[in-house]
Amino acid sequence: IVLSALCLVMLAGCGVSKPSRFYILTPVAGEDTLAMTGTAPSLGIGPVRFPAYLERPEIVHRSGDNQLHYAGTQRWAEPLKNGFNRILAENLSVLLPTDQVALHPWSRASLPDYQVVLDVTRFDADSSGTDLNKVLAYAVQQGITGAVLTGFTGRRTDHTLWNLSQLTVFADRLRLCHVDDHCWIHLVRAG
Repeated sequence: IVLSALCLVMLAGCGVSKPSRFYILTPVAGEDTLAMTGTAPSLGIGPVRFPAYLERPEIVHRSGDNQLHYAGTQRWAEPLKNGFNRILAENLSVLLPTDQVALHPWSRASLPDYQVVLDVTRFDADSSGTDLNKVLAYAVQQGITGAVLTGFTGRRTDHTLWNLSQLTVFADRLRLCHVDDHCWIHLVRAG
């Protein structure tokens, strides 16, 4: 009887697993569109290269400079590279003055006027700051002295306030302007 009870307890523990959660990338809202039709230049996206460690369904978390963890129950609902390319094209068609955005590969008969080639070096989650903070710090490392930021609100007040605070955080290293359909926000220096 004791052996039977022990076996039942062990089997019950084996049958419990945490359900998977699936995530997708989402585009910026379409109401801020700047797109023009007709004579607007066409834009080609790609090729886009990702590191091999991201070619799996689990979301990658970084802990430290050299350690990665794959979140077994946190998964991409589609291959990350496919979703990234699709959302990038959708976002650029909303944020740039063109609705002629194509994904690589394209036919020789429909070569784009401009091409964006990307080499994604990281696309992992960590707790060392916001995405905007990381991008601006990287820009400083690359010697960039100014940037115009669009689509920075995230449609949430806390995101908007945090992103606006970056004007002062990076004031001594970058000239930043936040731009949307309604305003142009930049830091005004005294004097």
